[in-house]
Amino acid sequence: MYTNTAKAPSNGTLRPLRKPTPGFPVYPNLTDTLLDAMRTPGKPTYSQHAGKAELDLVVAHVLATCASYAYSDEDTLSMIMARLGLADNRVLRVSLDVDAMLIASTAFLVQSADGRVVILCYRGTPPTDLINWFADIQVDPERIRFRLDGATPTVHAGFYRNARSTRYRIVEALAHAVNAEPLDESFPKPDHPLEALFITGHSFGAAMAALMGVMLKTDPDRAPIADKMYPVHTFGQPMVGDGEFARKCEEIPWNGDGDSPLSEHFVRWVYQKDIVAVLPPTASGSFEHFGVEYQFEGEVWKRRDKPVRQLRNLAGLVTAPIGFLTRQVEALREVRVGPSIDDHFPHHYVARLTPAGVLSEFGD
Repeated sequence: MYTNTAKAPSNGTLRPLRKPTPGFPVYPNLTDTLLDAMRTPGKPTYSQHAGKAELDLVVAHVLATCASYAYSDEDTLSMIMARLGLADNRVLRVSLDVDAMLIASTAFLVQSADGRVVILCYRGTPPTDLINWFADIQVDPERIRFRLDGATPTVHAGFYRNARSTRYRIVEALAHAVNAEPLDESFPKPDHPLEALFITGHSFGAAMAALMGVMLKTDPDRAPIADKMYPVHTFGQPMVGDGEFARKCEEIPWNGDGDSPLSEHFVRWVYQKDIVAVLPPTASGSFEHFGVEYQFEGEVWKRRDKPVRQLRNLAGLVTAPIGFLTRQVEALREVRVGPSIDDHFPHHYVARLTPAGVLSEFGD
């Protein structure tokens, strides 16, 4: 296992030869904005009114952007988060690669300068990483090593192994944040303890984010960390567990007072006919989604009453690349022949979650 660190560049470095202008950073005082969303009572809302985005939609955009740029390195991610509004942020990268064990796990922890906010973001599957692809398709069911209301359902072995491989270093860093300590000894001591933890990821990273969220929330020893959690947001997430796992996540309370189930605080975003959202296919075994699902249809995000179901026809895996090809032809751009690999690309999630009035994640 290895760790790397990065510190955000200054605003002057991010915009050389440019005077201060509205729109940069994208969200001024983003730390306060994220904390406001954390403290807002009631169910999250994802809409815009008179061009003003609800706090939770802003959070979704921020997390989608973070998940997308997690495919890069810690310096790039720190730079993007500074452009969004987390000035002087610090980033800790935690990675473990063991090819023979099909482990290729990378997570980034982004800490605000004052220490009050941390975003835990898992990297998805890089297109050229063969080991990561093998981990994706290693769907053998594996029983979880923790208990969900007394039960031990099965989950996707590849996702579970990768989530577990880096979790102890991540928990160690989060414990430091809870105690008003830096994520890494090379960082300066923050002024405040952790108040809000956001967990996110895209694709393979989304699967690890979902599993980590459940593991934190169901482990009494990690309550000091879990109590700081905002609803988990994932993008293009595959299914991670069997039907029993999904049902238990609908029964177990998010907090000790039992005000709402765990599943109501896991938000999955599905862009159009994203092929990964319906994987693994039924031929690989029985899997089910859990949580709240929003799907992009007809130019708007809609909450689905029932989650998307497993891919039943393996031919969909063969035709999935066609969506990428048809998008390159103007006359065929809106044609949808079935589940599409093109709809899985993270830039679609960022673009469709960008609130009105925001030009781009770069702030210009």
